[in-house]
Amino acid sequence: MSVDGLVLSSAPNGHTFNYRSAVVHGECTQETDLGLKREIMKGVTNHIVADRWEDVNPVASFQVSLVCVLRVNIESMSGKSRTGIPGIQPRDREKDGPDREEPVWTGVVPLYDVLDRPVESGLTDGARIPDSLEAFIGRRNDKHKEYSLKVAKL
Repeated sequence: MSVDGLVLSSAPNGHTFNYRSAVVHGECTQETDLGLKREIMKGVTNHIVADRWEDVNPVASFQVSLVCVLRVNIESMSGKSRTGIPGIQPRDREKDGPDREEPVWTGVVPLYDVLDRPVESGLTDGARIPDSLEAFIGRRNDKHKEYSLKVAKL
């Protein structure tokens, strides 16, 4: 699940979140082919941080054999999301009624994860942060912020 914003209404029961979630059901089998496991590890590594596989030490076959990779034959799945302002969605917008003399602020507080500056482990003295990691952090932060701001307005 990913939370993209705090949706604040004029009354507590109208408060919610802009979010995305998914549920997958299926049958799992364990993958044992070392070459395929290595390719999957590369794909997952590069999905977490773009081009990271190329910046790290090669993984030994013994280490690959210790990794458990599950293949899922998806039988069903569902996804759910919420975007936009509090209450009724944009095409049917109505203003909240005045229950107080002073109007209550309503709207969305965009929420997104930010990758901060990398912190050294102390295990590899003299190693510098790869340019590809710096670029990835910038692109990812911009992308998450842009999406959160976009769905706040839907």
